Amino acid sequence: MVDAAAPTCGGGEVVCGGSFVDPQTDSFNCGGCGTTCGVQMRCSSGACECALAYDTACYGSCVDEANDPSNCGGCGVRCLAAETCVGGMCQCTGSGTMCEGTCVDEQTDVHNCGGCGVACPTATVGGPIACQAGACACPSGKSICGGTFCVDKQTDPLNCGACGAKCGLATPECSRGACIPTPAPNCAPGGAGLTNCGAASESCCTSLEVSGGTFFRTYDPATPDAGTPLGPDGGALGEASPATVSSFSLDKYLVTVGRFRQFVNAWNAYTGYYPSAGSGVHTYLNGGKGLLSLAAAPAGDAGLADATLPGVTYEPGWATTDNADVAPTDKNLACDPNLATWTPTAAESENLPITCVTWNEAYAFCIWDGGFLPSEAEWEYAAAGGSLELEYPWGSAPPGPNNAYAIYGNGASECYYPTGALAACAGRSSIAPVGTPTLGAGVWGQLDLAGEIQQWTLDGFAPFVDPSTDGVFIGSATTRSLRGSNFGSPLVPNPRGDAAPGHRFAWVGFRCARPP
Repeated sequence: MVDAAAPTCGGGEVVCGGSFVDPQTDSFNCGGCGTTCGVQMRCSSGACECALAYDTACYGSCVDEANDPSNCGGCGVRCLAAETCVGGMCQCTGSGTMCEGTCVDEQTDVHNCGGCGVACPTATVGGPIACQAGACACPSGKSICGGTFCVDKQTDPLNCGACGAKCGLATPECSRGACIPTPAPNCAPGGAGLTNCGAASESCCTSLEVSGGTFFRTYDPATPDAGTPLGPDGGALGEASPATVSSFSLDKYLVTVGRFRQFVNAWNAYTGYYPSAGSGVHTYLNGGKGLLSLAAAPAGDAGLADATLPGVTYEPGWATTDNADVAPTDKNLACDPNLATWTPTAAESENLPITCVTWNEAYAFCIWDGGFLPSEAEWEYAAAGGSLELEYPWGSAPPGPNNAYAIYGNGASECYYPTGALAACAGRSSIAPVGTPTLGAGVWGQLDLAGEIQQWTLDGFAPFVDPSTDGVFIGSATTRSLRGSNFGSPLVPNPRGDAAPGHRFAWVGFRCARPP
């Protein structure tokens, strides 16, 4: 409005706020005093209009309806967060696609995988199914079979090599996508390293039951001179980390070169052998679920969850990721030219313990042989004599130098075997045939639980988790637990060690455990 008392000036000007203005062109008094045009607007013929011809006035501001996501194609027409405005139309950004009014990524959206409305099935076994690169896919290494099942065609006997390809009675096992026969009892062929172990020249596959019970995993604290302080009654001091172990069977002898050769033959005959995913579990425990997991497991090694007990998991058994470090070739098994016990063909070493095996190969062998690796608690329970918590597997008698109790050395490259006197360790001739030190038997009859070679166990290496009842640590540890000592090291009560599972050592082997 023009000021009521203002005089009219020539040329159409008026007085606004004490100044002469042209209401036809003044952006602060457009069409009348005090009428201000908005940003990017101008006053023309007494009316505010956008300065740019392609802009549109919306709510007092000029916008480009062709590109403004808040006013796309018209004032107030807003595009969604995942959309942009192009040519006055809301469109999805990047690789997004408009499906039923919503922008989705067809490369990753399980409800619109590769196209609008193309939903991936929910896996009932082995899942979850995800959308990867626009296609529904199972976790790595698995395939969708039967519409809702994720299976590993390399190891699944119901889908061996192809969906629905079932292995028959003659060849019931699936290995690398091919059906193979069930492995025969490992020592059945007979011969060196198979049926002539120990003083009795018995089956090297002999397995002896260990009666379950409770013991302390820490009970012999070492003194600086590697001695063991004992209480007045001769018992151990410093008991800690209680563990309960159910009855199980533990092989009397370490796995020999002869026994492992049968596994290598199977590996070569079937172009590699991998256990089925989830096999190797202590199925006689916890209703078939196996050992209780003592810690949360990392991806790829996750324990099996208990649907009825939130947060409770069990040992996962064999994982397909374990396949990578199973390669028992002549080259790999000769990891040390002087100490490795393996020979490419059967020779004088068949009764020696197999060494240079990865943790994965030890576990695969035990599964192939109808058993599993013992948990660390199971191994130590057998070596300690259970609740007796012995200084050595045989008791407290000094081992002496004559190789009657154990095969060991002084830790300074000197060994007692084979002469009974300390001498420079002489390669694999310083390693004795399994079961040689007959006086060193544990309470349940197992031999070589001290000395000879260190032994892989199932657990990851970590401080003990207390308490433990039929437990196993499968948690965040990156190495696996080793128990026992070796032919060149001094004897200390139940020593612990660890190593990366894929590594090979000429002083490390294993023995298998089995159901009671």
